[in-house]
Amino acid sequence: METQTLAQQTTVSIGICAVTEVENTLRLTGQILAASNPGLRIKELVIATDISQGMLNLLRQKISAKKLECIVPVQARAASISSIAPLFDGGKVRIAYSFNGALNLEPDIEKFPLELSKVVERGGYFVCSVRNILCLSETIAHAAVLQLDKIAPRRKQPTMVSVGGIDIPAFYYSTKFMSRLFEPYFKLKKLVGLPAFLPPAYLNDYCIRFRPVTSLLEKMETVLAERFPFNRLSDQTLFVFQRR
Repeated sequence: METQTLAQQTTVSIGICAVTEVENTLRLTGQILAASNPGLRIKELVIATDISQGMLNLLRQKISAKKLECIVPVQARAASISSIAPLFDGGKVRIAYSFNGALNLEPDIEKFPLELSKVVERGGYFVCSVRNILCLSETIAHAAVLQLDKIAPRRKQPTMVSVGGIDIPAFYYSTKFMSRLFEPYFKLKKLVGLPAFLPPAYLNDYCIRFRPVTSLLEKMETVLAERFPFNRLSDQTLFVFQRR
């Protein structure tokens, strides 16, 4: 009879994303560990952090409704993320992630890589998506309809966004800036444009009106989203970093 070893896989979410994304992350990390460690039974734990108490309260309601006791909401800023280390065994995690531009809301972004390095074990991974300071598809879409005052809207910083009913300043960053920021503590493994050719979500009307063109752009996404320079000129860039 095959014996099973119980192991806890702890993941840190920086900035709350949809609960379905947390569930998908739980499923994916569990599959990866199980495939590489036969006989290992995985106990998943996600520390979900956010700066907004309103967002945390919403997450708690969803956790209760879906009975996802493996998700633990914690109020914490990205720039002080090492403060949550006592919440998990050994104070280190294998995987941390931050999606949908949550890091764009951190005013002390320069402090974040060092703080993150204190909680991600050597060889571990940090996956994040960050909104770019220049989005080529956004620029082309506005230029095509002669909205010249909106060609480079992200150059004006910060932009105020609403999070949990509170207005927070958001900042846009180039891929070059982010890569250099993490370089002392993390190796850059991959860059992917999200999306590289399709316009940002707020311009979805263009996608509907010009469906034949957007169908072609969707096909280009699958081939070129990871290629230079398109992975640096997208709405968001997905970074995959590995801890040094």
